[in-house]
Amino acid sequence: MANKSYNRAKELYRYDNTGSTFDPEGSGYDMDTAIKYGLKANPLTNHWSSREPRTGVILKGRSHPTINKTIKGDREAGYRMIKDPQSGRYFSVPIQIRSDLLDLDKVSQIESSNGQDPASLTPNSKGALGQYGLKSIAVEDIQRVYPEKWGSYSWKEIATNPNLARDAAADYLEILKTYLAKSGMPPTPENLIAAYNWGQKNARQSRGNSKLYPEETRNYINKYNGK
Repeated sequence: MANKSYNRAKELYRYDNTGSTFDPEGSGYDMDTAIKYGLKANPLTNHWSSREPRTGVILKGRSHPTINKTIKGDREAGYRMIKDPQSGRYFSVPIQIRSDLLDLDKVSQIESSNGQDPASLTPNSKGALGQYGLKSIAVEDIQRVYPEKWGSYSWKEIATNPNLARDAAADYLEILKTYLAKSGMPPTPENLIAAYNWGQKNARQSRGNSKLYPEETRNYINKYNGK
């Protein structure tokens, strides 16, 4: 999906470096392009947009003082910044986060009816929160393993933002895979779900014996497997 959007952006924009004084790696702002596409400053803040919305082209230079805010905002909105090697311009394109370990769409459906369950907006009795049912201990793990990526966010900020939560769930599954491997357990969907839902310590102690799983975890596995 990201590549498709990226190609569409290049096709629409057709950026031509000829005669341009804007440096994509510099600290400036591409006012010429902003005006060309009819953008205007926000009347309340007098700030100009960081990107041209139709094409996704980034209007700030890579060394702009507030580029990190742009990158952070993009990530929270489910986008990432990439560089076109031909023009040297940066574009904002959608992220389609997937996991090779579990189907995140199924996890979202089971945990919160794809974010439609109002109860997911507050922690449940097990401490799970948000569209992907993230617990604070899960966020602590991803912050420990990926401090630069997650260190600036709180558990609630991650769990209640669907885009951040999906990314966090994918990272957490990779960590659970490592935990399971320490106990000689393969990263099967059943083992991963047990670790995700019941806790990695409990899952490892059970050694994959589903008879030891609580009813909630067994039901989770059955739902995941379409039973």
